Amino acid sequence: MSVAPSRKRRERKAPTILDVAAAAGVSKSTVSNVVRGVEVADATRVRVLGAIDRLGYKPNAIARQFVQQRTTMLGVLVGDLSNPYYAQMAQVAERAAFRCGYTTMFCNIEGEENIAVAGVESLLEHRVAGMVFLAFISRTPPLESALKQAAVPIVFLGLSEDWGEGDSVGPQDSQGGRVATEHLLGLGHRRIAYVRTPLVEPSGDRARYAGYRAAMRKAGATASSPLQWEPGTSTVRAGTGEQDLAGMLESASGPTALF
Repeated sequence: MSVAPSRKRRERKAPTILDVAAAAGVSKSTVSNVVRGVEVADATRVRVLGAIDRLGYKPNAIARQFVQQRTTMLGVLVGDLSNPYYAQMAQVAERAAFRCGYTTMFCNIEGEENIAVAGVESLLEHRVAGMVFLAFISRTPPLESALKQAAVPIVFLGLSEDWGEGDSVGPQDSQGGRVATEHLLGLGHRRIAYVRTPLVEPSGDRARYAGYRAAMRKAGATASSPLQWEPGTSTVRAGTGEQDLAGMLESASGPTALF
């Protein structure tokens, strides 16, 4: 009985590192060194690469990473991806990782502490090589414990967190607050309100508000107390009272611009 060609193709085994070693006349470790970019003799490298090309060998990244107990995957925690800021930052992180031979796994935490902790634990279970935080997360004992135990590199991107375990690449919040306020002042506004949201880490929020106050004071305008706003709601809290945002903006004494 003859076997159909399509079945033969399905049954054909993919070449292994041992097949490449035999075809090139070298050891398995030599093939591994060539694949990993370790320095070997030029003639040997050419022979091994030729065998890889002829056989169509594809290195088993999963097996290699299993042995090393670390993947070439980076865990990235982001806020709400419907927010253009997070979407763009996620794209930048993904492209930068790819250029360096890494892939990314995203976790959308949406500002929820319990989701954040579960997301970090899930990423660590996948043996990520590092963690990138694009969204502010409160520093909690469970989160710190999980990250410390995993001992993976941590980078806070767009944040000014100063966790001992991580590096921070953050904006100049005070200068940004001043520049944004000066822009509104330049448009002729004098009643400018500063809006505070939980999406911004406390240290960044304080620095932005300081920049806002400095710009208002320099222009001879009155800086107001921050308005507290929860994203998605139609009200703001001013001091201890709560007001309808639309009503405040329509009021004759309300702010003409928001930062």
